[in-house]
Amino acid sequence: MAGPSDIQPPPRAHLPKPSTKALAGPATDLPEMTECRVCLEEKTIADFPTRAPTSECEHDAATCCNSCLVQAIVSAFEGNIWDDIRCPICNLQLQHNDVANFAPPEIFEKYDNLSTRRALETDVPNFRWCLGPNCTFGQEHPDSPTVQPISVCSSCGFVSCAHHNIPWHSGEICEEYDTRVKAGADLVDKKSEKTIRRIAKRCPGCQRYINKNGGCQHMSCNLVGLCGRQFCWHCLHDYPHHSWGCIRRR
Repeated sequence: MAGPSDIQPPPRAHLPKPSTKALAGPATDLPEMTECRVCLEEKTIADFPTRAPTSECEHDAATCCNSCLVQAIVSAFEGNIWDDIRCPICNLQLQHNDVANFAPPEIFEKYDNLSTRRALETDVPNFRWCLGPNCTFGQEHPDSPTVQPISVCSSCGFVSCAHHNIPWHSGEICEEYDTRVKAGADLVDKKSEKTIRRIAKRCPGCQRYINKNGGCQHMSCNLVGLCGRQFCWHCLHDYPHHSWGCIRRR
């Protein structure tokens, strides 16, 4: 009989060594890239709006990216042309629903408020906004502003002049207010005219006032719409000639 020392272990199975290379995943398609015609950057389709800025645009939606379209709306609003926002590609005007679709919420809220105010002022006869502090109420003035100019806010009670659209000029009827304002404007005009005559001279060619703000005595009346005459500031004779008594005569 064989002893314990004579028993041989079973042969080892030769298994393949595990690969150190990462397993390749399923093949994926790269996202389709399109160039924005405004910023000229390559962007994915997801970076473009799903429709053109207006319903009248004839170009594809994937022409101006979302970022450029939003920036165009914000820039127009901040540039005080909120009522004339244009497509960056074809320059067509965006309508209310277009701005609602593409503008940031805070910009559209302001746009909507301004649009509402514009519509009321345009479509409702004699509509007036309250001029009282911290009051946002508005109402239609029932009478002709020239016949009954006093307007009292139904919300806060603030009294305004519907004819001039200013706070009520207490102690004056509209005719007296107009007289006082005109007198003040005439006084300002007279003071301005005196100042102009003191610091300016008339061009010997076109007789328009010209102000000298430095430099030599050689003047040229060459602003837009002026005559182009060249003259001496001191004696007003044509340059380079001077009057006999001119200090610039040589």
